[in-house]
Amino acid sequence: MRLRWKFRRIRQLVGIDIGTATTKIVVLQKYKKEVAILHTIILNNREEDLYTEQEIAERLTTILEDGNFDEEEVILGLPHHYGLTQLVDFPAGSEKKLPELVAYEARQIAGLSGEGFIDDYAPQEPFYHYKLPVNICLCRSILVHNRVKALENAQLNLADLTLEGIALANAFLYVEPEARNRNEVLMVLDIGAVNTTMALVMKGQVFYTASLPFGGDMFTDALAQHLQVSEEEAESVKYNSRILVSDLNSPLTATARAMSSEIQSALEQWKMQAQAEDDPDLKVAEIYLCGGGSLLSGIDEFFQTVYEAQVRRLTVTYQQELQEAMLYPIAYGLALQGFNTGEAKCPISVVPREIKLNAKRRRNYPHLIACSWILTFILAISLAITYRSLTLKEVAVLDRAKDLAGCEKHVPDLKAMDGDINYFNHMLIPFVIRADRNQTFVNTIKLLGEHQHEKDWFLLVADEHSYRHDVTTPEVHEPAPPPTAAIPFFGVGPNAKYIIAPTTHIRTDSMKPWRTLIGVGYTNGGRYQPMQFVRNMIDSLNLESSIFHDVDVLPPIRQMHPEMLLPWRKYQLRHYAIEMPLKELDFDPEVLN
Repeated sequence: MRLRWKFRRIRQLVGIDIGTATTKIVVLQKYKKEVAILHTIILNNREEDLYTEQEIAERLTTILEDGNFDEEEVILGLPHHYGLTQLVDFPAGSEKKLPELVAYEARQIAGLSGEGFIDDYAPQEPFYHYKLPVNICLCRSILVHNRVKALENAQLNLADLTLEGIALANAFLYVEPEARNRNEVLMVLDIGAVNTTMALVMKGQVFYTASLPFGGDMFTDALAQHLQVSEEEAESVKYNSRILVSDLNSPLTATARAMSSEIQSALEQWKMQAQAEDDPDLKVAEIYLCGGGSLLSGIDEFFQTVYEAQVRRLTVTYQQELQEAMLYPIAYGLALQGFNTGEAKCPISVVPREIKLNAKRRRNYPHLIACSWILTFILAISLAITYRSLTLKEVAVLDRAKDLAGCEKHVPDLKAMDGDINYFNHMLIPFVIRADRNQTFVNTIKLLGEHQHEKDWFLLVADEHSYRHDVTTPEVHEPAPPPTAAIPFFGVGPNAKYIIAPTTHIRTDSMKPWRTLIGVGYTNGGRYQPMQFVRNMIDSLNLESSIFHDVDVLPPIRQMHPEMLLPWRKYQLRHYAIEMPLKELDFDPEVLN
């Protein structure tokens, strides 16, 4: 496999049509959207004594090297009888399942044959009574591989293979664009030396393709037998003679009628395949002739008379005389298929998988080389930028390290200060919370006032510690008085007298949070249920209070009996005490510690 090193803006493709008598080569190039014929070559196999495909391949190598086309991609044509094409109609809306449907249909067409096939398909636009027409092609893989193997010594950059009938239809639809809109059956005939390739086109779609075992050599053999001369002499007489429909004794006319019968049989097979045997309107409206056999004088008039249709000659180039220009349509259609950008209306390929992969590698190799150079350049630039960036970051990191080293010596002092700050913050929290207890006390008085009975009243509300213990005087410490703490007692000036004010310290670690509040009062309940009003108040506090939970009567063993309760006993009132646990603590002493 050779790899191309050339980088071109203009892509060139070579189509090669290997016939029995001649081999035709067309080189196309495409610039932007225009396709033009760059070069045409015709090789007369018989005159140069080229009878085997190996001999033709060696001659092709020389011709392409001389024309500097040896590195271009080649699309090779296969005789149409190597394969089979069939137009199959699928239900509308089954586009997504088309590969599976085509694979199933291809197996049905192949039947029970044990041979291997290479298949491909090309969807067509709806026309006639077809909803989703698809052209399916099957080609015997052994014939394809034999053709490829015969050309291996030529070292051609083989990119694709297709049947000659498909190439003929693609060439016709490209050079005759007005035919794409004609809702009539158009027949294209490429009359070769041994076989005739036929393609039927309707509304721009490839309707039918076939290979007929009838060619120009049949006319030569008929003349040779009629005139009792050699084939060489009959060949020269053939192109100096004319086919006359009225001359029933002419061997040329008889041969033309035999050829017409072959064409008519193919048309009947086409109508049977299209299920249009009873459609009188489905007939050939125009015939296009090409190939070496179409140069026979009078053959166009003969077909026009037999089929009652206009006959025209199909040429793809006007650079040569008509005699040579009519030989290139199939090679032209082969080269068109290589572009893969819509020039070929029916791009069916029967190239083996390994050749397709090799062609893809060759096609992408220049791009891979370019991408590798671009990637190398980008990596070099990226490495340079990264190195520069890392260098600058290294300098910045070193400067930062110096700053951090200078700051590191202050870390112990900062940690000590942070500890002091945390200590003083913890010491201040109880004071702040204690100052905020007034709101809790006010809310307690408000709640008790809302839920107590109108004949009951409270004498005392206090926290649990105050309720159980008398409030003692805080511990007083008298440290050595500093001069700045001296306060003038009386007098002014140096003879003034000073007294030292005592300093009071409250130990915050001895403070306890409020956990429960105690309420003490009298109730004026009934004789049989003296505590009913108190129970109702407790139930209301448990249900509606937002600051208390589990409010209950304080057991007698935990109650205090201060002397202040004695004056009210003479009225035969019952005192009570309730405990009201707070839902949230003022502070958590464990956290402070």
